[in-house]
Amino acid sequence: MTTDSPPDGARPLSTAEPPATVRPIHRLPNRVVLQADVAADGRRNMSVERDGDDVVIRGHDLGPLVTRAWGSGTSEYEWIWRIPAASMPALVAALDGQPGDDPLDVVSHWSKAHPGRDPGTVLKQAGVPHEFSNWVGD
Repeated sequence: MTTDSPPDGARPLSTAEPPATVRPIHRLPNRVVLQADVAADGRRNMSVERDGDDVVIRGHDLGPLVTRAWGSGTSEYEWIWRIPAASMPALVAALDGQPGDDPLDVVSHWSKAHPGRDPGTVLKQAGVPHEFSNWVGD
């Protein structure tokens, strides 16, 4: 079942400006939802989770916003940043954490301070070793 309204507590996605705050909707032991927004021009979901000792940041955009970015025939975009265990100190430092901080907490706190931004792009700019995958489709 789909709906055009955001889940309880989620702020709508706005292409004009990011939401004032982005807070986790829930936290499972190995996963934090960073963003779950719905707006007239699309939906965005972003989360961070553990996969073994690695950290994975996942994003998923749906709707007209994707079509404008990628062209007709596309309405869905997914991406994954995988940061290997050996890169956790660099991840923590790049996102303003302290040595020994839990990487999921660091990503979550950084996301709250930078609403609507993808932490993976900051990790890339900081030179944190990672793998990146993405898919575009209809």
